[in-house]
Amino acid sequence: MDMEIDLQRRDILLTIPREKAELLAFLERHHLHPEDDLTYATALVNDEDEIVACGASNGKLLKCFAVNEELRGCNALGRLVNDLTTYCMQQGCFNPMVVTRAHNVPLFEN
Repeated sequence: MDMEIDLQRRDILLTIPREKAELLAFLERHHLHPEDDLTYATALVNDEDEIVACGASNGKLLKCFAVNEELRGCNALGRLVNDLTTYCMQQGCFNPMVVTRAHNVPLFEN
């Protein structure tokens, strides 16, 4: 896909109710209903500061990945996995694992 996309990364502060609600609403639009165990979340946001892709973690588990349809194929998922892996390593978790539905496994391989 040869599309110029200018997205910024933004940490989602889960202790701030408005930010957590924004994340949960985005995940719900993507048919994801996370458990209440997320300890860190990051997002890609557009020029209007709207979440267009996100991922989260709980310890070494990377999960809750969601990417808006128009960004699929633009490496948004790769950016999120990289950001979350880096965060986990900074926290001392050196073997992070992705938790996803079986039909999404090929998106995370390689």
